[in-house]
Amino acid sequence: VATAGGWYWNASDYERGVVLGGVAEKMTELYVGGRLYSMGNGSSQASGLKTWEEAGISASEAKRIQNAANRINKPINVVGSRARGDASPISDWDYVVEGMNRDMRKDIQNSLPRGTGGGDILSGGIESGINLFSDTLNREKAHVIFTPK
Repeated sequence: VATAGGWYWNASDYERGVVLGGVAEKMTELYVGGRLYSMGNGSSQASGLKTWEEAGISASEAKRIQNAANRINKPINVVGSRARGDASPISDWDYVVEGMNRDMRKDIQNSLPRGTGGGDILSGGIESGINLFSDTLNREKAHVIFTPK
């Protein structure tokens, strides 16, 4: 969870352009344990479709995502810092699966790569390191598509 000027929001809310509790300027930096991490600046360099290699996703991570897409027979889109290629060591993974239902979510949520921080909050306040959205993909922002085979 990031904070600035008294407003709190998590990485997924930042990525979706939603700020909890009010309107704030787009956050471009995050300090964790005194270390600075870039959160991107919304420049056109990070917009649009990328390959998993361009985004800095490893071959083993790409294979896990591809296997999940094959299993549910729906494209899985990586978005956010992982798609932009500016993820920090603690960044969560954000996925958009258009039309995903509860059964699909259950089928893939434990097999997809996840970060060490951020993401959905689990019981006990633990961060899951993963966000799975069934929203419509914003194709103007950086994204990596894994199409089922």
